[in-house]
Amino acid sequence: EEEDFEGALYAFDTYNTQEAKARGLETLYALGRNEEIYQRIEALAKSDPHNLRVAAFSSFITERAKVKITNHFCKNPLDYLHYANLSSHIADSNKFIGELIKELNSVQRTWQPPAQSVRNGFQTSGDLFQHFKPKIGVLKTFIRNEISTYFKKFKSKKSIFMDEWPNEINIIGWAVTQKKHGHHVWHIHQTGWLSGVIYLKVVPSLKTDEGAIQFGLSGPRYYDESSPKVTHKPMVGDMVLFPSMLHHRTLPFTSNTDRIIISFDAQRA
Repeated sequence: EEEDFEGALYAFDTYNTQEAKARGLETLYALGRNEEIYQRIEALAKSDPHNLRVAAFSSFITERAKVKITNHFCKNPLDYLHYANLSSHIADSNKFIGELIKELNSVQRTWQPPAQSVRNGFQTSGDLFQHFKPKIGVLKTFIRNEISTYFKKFKSKKSIFMDEWPNEINIIGWAVTQKKHGHHVWHIHQTGWLSGVIYLKVVPSLKTDEGAIQFGLSGPRYYDESSPKVTHKPMVGDMVLFPSMLHHRTLPFTSNTDRIIISFDAQRA
């Protein structure tokens, strides 16, 4: 933040954590030392292949520099987006969603929790699926079924992401209710494998992308306006699944209404 990138690089290199390794790459990018970036990514692909922050940066720099870089985890992550709707799992999905929202109203939540991506909104605390409420439990079953569909759809793609797909997964979830001007900043889910979001209430269509989810290769500390992006304007009941290492954000909305979602991570057990 102080733009002392040489000092920051020295500090990051004194730590042997996944985050420090990724921050080192980001700092080298700020310094314009691309050749060293390529060398480090090659080494990390062997020593730390499951580092999602490094995988995210690798996807960005591959596109940005237009060079072939080792990125065994998940090449072209924008090709791994999957869309579904709760209506494919339950006949009266609108009634189910209404009852689900009522259950969420009794779950403890925090306004704009620190170290999280949500802005101008509430987020539930802990794992949502630890609350033994009927509709929340049913929703977890729907999620597992759609994850199975996702795997069948993409299992032929060659990558660590698919080749080392977990035999057992834990699903961790949380709900977010955003108010006017609410949004999420660019982020990834570094503790997940596959992530997803379900839309229980969406903002009115204003023939704009307000309230839409946007996926891209840029991150909060490295950005290229020309880098490819995919924007999805959700409908009620939509479920979107994506690799946890893929950067995403929510575009701010100006409608005086609530936007309610449930997000989740499928983690290796």
